[in-house]
Amino acid sequence: MMKRTACHALLFVFAIVFIPATWAGMYWESQVISTGVPGAGEGVKVTKNYQTDFALRTDNDDGITIFNFETGIFYSIDPEKKTYSETKLDEMFKPDDESAQFAQSFMKQMAENMSIKKTDETKEINGYNCTKYIVTIMGMDTIQWVTKDIEGYKELREAASKYAEKLKNNPQLSSMLGMGEAYKEIDGFPIKTTSEMGPVKSETTVIKVEMKDLDKSLFSIPEGYAKVKSTF
Repeated sequence: MMKRTACHALLFVFAIVFIPATWAGMYWESQVISTGVPGAGEGVKVTKNYQTDFALRTDNDDGITIFNFETGIFYSIDPEKKTYSETKLDEMFKPDDESAQFAQSFMKQMAENMSIKKTDETKEINGYNCTKYIVTIMGMDTIQWVTKDIEGYKELREAASKYAEKLKNNPQLSSMLGMGEAYKEIDGFPIKTTSEMGPVKSETTVIKVEMKDLDKSLFSIPEGYAKVKSTF
Protein backbone atom coordinates (compact mmCIF):
# COMPACT_ATOMS: atom_id res chain seq x y z
CA MET A 1 0.00 0.00 0.00
CA MET A 2 2.86 2.39 0.77
CA LYS A 3 4.28 1.97 -2.73
CA ARG A 4 0.82 2.47 -4.29
CA THR A 5 0.48 5.75 -2.40
CA ALA A 6 3.83 6.95 -3.70
CA CYS A 7 2.97 5.90 -7.24
CA HIS A 8 -0.41 7.66 -7.38
CA ALA A 9 0.99 10.83 -5.83
CA LEU A 10 3.77 10.87 -8.41
CA LEU A 11 1.23 10.43 -11.23
CA PHE A 12 -0.62 13.48 -9.96
CA VAL A 13 2.54 15.59 -10.02
CA PHE A 14 3.45 14.43 -13.53
CA ALA A 15 -0.08 15.18 -14.71
CA ILE A 16 0.01 18.83 -13.69
CA VAL A 17 3.55 19.67 -14.73
CA PHE A 18 4.29 17.36 -17.64
CA ILE A 19 1.46 15.70 -19.58
CA PRO A 20 0.43 17.95 -22.48
CA ALA A 21 -2.95 18.71 -24.03
CA THR A 22 -4.86 21.50 -25.77
CA TRP A 23 -6.90 24.37 -24.39
CA ALA A 24 -10.19 22.66 -25.20
CA GLY A 25 -9.13 19.09 -24.56
CA MET A 26 -7.13 16.17 -25.77
CA TYR A 27 -8.00 12.51 -26.14
CA TRP A 28 -5.39 9.85 -26.75
CA GLU A 29 -5.19 6.07 -26.74
CA SER A 30 -2.10 4.13 -25.78
CA GLN A 31 -1.23 0.49 -26.35
CA VAL A 32 0.63 -1.01 -23.39
CA ILE A 33 2.59 -4.24 -23.83
CA SER A 34 3.88 -5.84 -20.62
CA THR A 35 5.99 -8.96 -20.18
CA GLY A 36 7.49 -10.66 -17.14
CA VAL A 37 4.72 -9.42 -14.85
CA PRO A 38 3.62 -11.94 -12.20
CA GLY A 39 -0.03 -12.97 -12.28
CA ALA A 40 -2.50 -11.56 -14.80
CA GLY A 41 -0.68 -8.30 -15.46
CA GLU A 42 0.95 -9.45 -18.69
CA GLY A 43 -0.30 -8.94 -22.21
CA VAL A 44 -1.50 -6.14 -24.46
CA LYS A 45 -3.84 -3.49 -23.09
CA VAL A 46 -5.22 -0.20 -24.33
CA THR A 47 -5.63 2.84 -22.11
CA LYS A 48 -7.90 5.77 -22.98
CA ASN A 49 -6.90 9.20 -21.70
CA TYR A 50 -8.81 12.47 -21.54
CA GLN A 51 -7.30 15.76 -20.42
CA THR A 52 -8.28 19.39 -20.08
CA ASP A 53 -6.49 22.13 -18.18
CA PHE A 54 -8.32 21.18 -14.96
CA ALA A 55 -8.40 17.36 -14.88
CA LEU A 56 -7.02 14.10 -16.24
CA ARG A 57 -8.96 10.86 -16.71
CA THR A 58 -7.54 7.42 -17.59
CA ASP A 59 -9.62 4.35 -18.47
CA ASN A 60 -8.14 0.85 -18.54
CA ASP A 61 -8.99 -2.74 -17.60
CA ASP A 62 -8.55 -1.93 -13.90
CA GLY A 63 -11.18 0.80 -13.93
CA ILE A 64 -11.20 4.58 -14.19
CA THR A 65 -8.97 7.10 -12.45
CA ILE A 66 -9.54 10.84 -12.35
CA PHE A 67 -7.22 13.58 -11.06
CA ASN A 68 -8.91 16.91 -10.40
CA PHE A 69 -6.09 19.46 -10.45
CA GLU A 70 -8.20 22.22 -8.92
CA THR A 71 -9.26 20.29 -5.82
CA GLY A 72 -6.27 17.98 -5.53
CA ILE A 73 -8.57 14.94 -5.29
CA PHE A 74 -7.81 11.54 -6.81
CA TYR A 75 -10.83 9.39 -7.70
CA SER A 76 -10.79 5.64 -8.33
CA ILE A 77 -13.93 4.34 -10.08
CA ASP A 78 -15.09 0.74 -10.52
CA PRO A 79 -17.71 0.63 -13.33
CA GLU A 80 -18.55 -3.04 -12.68
CA LYS A 81 -19.38 -2.56 -9.00
CA LYS A 82 -20.64 1.00 -9.56
CA THR A 83 -18.49 2.28 -6.70
CA TYR A 84 -15.86 4.97 -6.28
CA SER A 85 -13.38 6.17 -3.70
CA GLU A 86 -11.68 9.50 -3.31
CA THR A 87 -8.40 10.58 -1.75
CA LYS A 88 -7.22 14.11 -1.15
CA LEU A 89 -3.59 14.49 -2.09
CA ASP A 90 -2.84 16.16 1.25
CA GLU A 91 -4.15 13.12 3.09
CA MET A 92 -1.67 10.83 1.35
CA PHE A 93 1.20 12.45 3.21
CA LYS A 94 0.45 13.00 6.88
CA PRO A 95 3.71 13.63 8.78
CA ASP A 96 3.06 10.95 11.42
CA ASP A 97 1.88 8.31 8.96
CA GLU A 98 4.23 5.43 8.13
CA SER A 99 3.16 5.28 4.50
CA ALA A 100 3.72 9.04 4.15
CA GLN A 101 7.23 8.73 5.55
CA PHE A 102 7.99 5.89 3.16
CA ALA A 103 6.58 7.82 0.19
CA GLN A 104 8.55 10.95 1.06
CA SER A 105 11.77 8.98 1.39
CA PHE A 106 11.05 7.10 -1.83
CA MET A 107 10.35 10.26 -3.82
CA LYS A 108 13.40 12.02 -2.43
CA GLN A 109 15.66 9.15 -3.43
CA MET A 110 14.18 9.04 -6.92
CA ALA A 111 14.57 12.80 -7.41
CA GLU A 112 18.16 12.76 -6.19
CA ASN A 113 19.04 9.86 -8.49
CA MET A 114 17.39 11.11 -11.65
CA SER A 115 18.85 12.42 -14.90
CA ILE A 116 17.39 13.23 -18.32
CA LYS A 117 19.44 13.15 -21.53
CA LYS A 118 18.28 14.36 -24.91
CA THR A 119 19.91 12.45 -27.76
CA ASP A 120 20.44 13.25 -31.42
CA GLU A 121 18.45 10.17 -32.46
CA THR A 122 15.21 10.80 -34.33
CA LYS A 123 12.65 8.61 -36.08
CA GLU A 124 9.05 8.62 -37.22
CA ILE A 125 6.54 6.77 -35.02
CA ASN A 126 2.89 6.51 -36.08
CA GLY A 127 3.32 9.52 -38.36
CA TYR A 128 5.02 11.76 -35.76
CA ASN A 129 8.61 13.00 -35.92
CA CYS A 130 10.15 11.94 -32.61
CA THR A 131 13.34 12.59 -30.64
CA LYS A 132 14.84 10.08 -28.23
CA TYR A 133 15.29 10.95 -24.53
CA ILE A 134 16.86 8.73 -21.89
CA VAL A 135 15.41 9.10 -18.38
CA THR A 136 17.56 7.46 -15.70
CA ILE A 137 16.12 6.98 -12.21
CA MET A 138 18.06 5.11 -9.55
CA GLY A 139 20.22 3.43 -12.19
CA MET A 140 17.33 2.29 -14.41
CA ASP A 141 16.77 3.72 -17.88
CA THR A 142 13.44 4.58 -19.47
CA ILE A 143 13.47 5.48 -23.16
CA GLN A 144 11.02 8.10 -24.35
CA TRP A 145 10.42 9.10 -27.95
CA VAL A 146 8.70 12.49 -27.92
CA THR A 147 7.25 14.74 -30.58
CA LYS A 148 6.61 18.46 -30.92
CA ASP A 149 4.14 17.82 -33.75
CA ILE A 150 1.16 17.86 -31.34
CA GLU A 151 0.07 21.43 -30.72
CA GLY A 152 -1.02 22.69 -27.33
CA TYR A 153 1.32 21.04 -24.83
CA LYS A 154 3.17 24.27 -24.01
CA GLU A 155 -0.07 26.12 -23.30
CA LEU A 156 -1.36 23.48 -20.93
CA ARG A 157 1.99 23.25 -19.17
CA GLU A 158 1.77 26.96 -18.43
CA ALA A 159 -1.88 26.69 -17.33
CA ALA A 160 -1.17 23.70 -15.09
CA SER A 161 1.77 25.38 -13.37
CA LYS A 162 -0.64 27.30 -11.13
CA TYR A 163 -1.74 23.98 -9.61
CA ALA A 164 1.84 22.87 -9.09
CA GLU A 165 2.36 26.05 -7.08
CA LYS A 166 -0.12 24.77 -4.50
CA LEU A 167 2.14 21.82 -3.75
CA LYS A 168 4.98 24.10 -2.74
CA ASN A 169 2.99 25.17 0.30
CA ASN A 170 2.75 21.60 1.58
CA PRO A 171 6.03 20.36 3.12
CA GLN A 172 4.91 16.77 2.65
CA LEU A 173 4.41 17.23 -1.10
CA SER A 174 6.99 19.81 -2.11
CA SER A 175 9.78 17.24 -2.19
CA MET A 176 8.04 15.53 -5.14
CA LEU A 177 8.11 18.60 -7.36
CA GLY A 178 11.76 18.07 -8.18
CA MET A 179 10.88 15.09 -10.34
CA GLY A 180 8.01 16.85 -12.05
CA GLU A 181 10.16 19.90 -12.74
CA ALA A 182 12.91 17.68 -14.12
CA TYR A 183 10.49 16.20 -16.64
CA LYS A 184 10.01 19.67 -18.12
CA GLU A 185 13.37 19.12 -19.78
CA ILE A 186 11.55 16.73 -22.13
CA ASP A 187 10.30 19.06 -24.83
CA GLY A 188 7.33 17.32 -26.40
CA PHE A 189 4.61 14.72 -26.06
CA PRO A 190 5.71 11.10 -25.39
CA ILE A 191 4.65 8.89 -28.30
CA LYS A 192 6.56 5.79 -27.22
CA THR A 193 7.99 4.83 -23.83
CA THR A 194 9.92 1.67 -22.99
CA SER A 195 11.17 0.58 -19.59
CA GLU A 196 12.78 -2.49 -18.07
CA MET A 197 13.08 -3.51 -14.43
CA GLY A 198 14.60 -6.95 -14.09
CA PRO A 199 12.36 -9.44 -15.90
CA VAL A 200 9.52 -6.90 -16.16
CA LYS A 201 9.38 -5.01 -19.45
CA SER A 202 6.85 -2.43 -20.56
CA GLU A 203 6.25 -0.63 -23.85
CA THR A 204 3.64 2.12 -24.19
CA THR A 205 2.85 3.54 -27.63
CA VAL A 206 0.33 6.26 -28.45
CA ILE A 207 -1.83 4.95 -31.28
CA LYS A 208 -4.41 7.73 -31.56
CA VAL A 209 -4.57 11.44 -30.71
CA GLU A 210 -7.51 13.82 -31.11
CA MET A 211 -7.92 17.47 -30.20
CA LYS A 212 -11.54 18.09 -29.28
CA ASP A 213 -13.92 19.56 -26.73
CA LEU A 214 -14.42 17.23 -23.78
CA ASP A 215 -17.67 17.09 -21.83
CA LYS A 216 -17.15 18.09 -18.21
CA SER A 217 -19.17 15.05 -17.10
CA LEU A 218 -16.21 12.87 -18.10
CA PHE A 219 -14.42 14.14 -15.00
CA SER A 220 -17.32 13.62 -12.59
CA ILE A 221 -18.57 10.59 -10.65
CA PRO A 222 -21.46 8.92 -12.55
CA GLU A 223 -24.89 9.16 -10.92
CA GLY A 224 -25.88 6.22 -8.76
CA TYR A 225 -22.33 5.18 -7.82
CA ALA A 226 -21.75 4.37 -4.15
CA LYS A 227 -18.79 5.82 -2.28
CA VAL A 228 -16.44 3.30 -0.61
CA LYS A 229 -13.41 3.72 1.61
CA SER A 230 -10.18 4.55 -0.17
CA THR A 231 -7.41 1.95 -0.04
CA PHE A 232 -4.62 4.50 -0.35
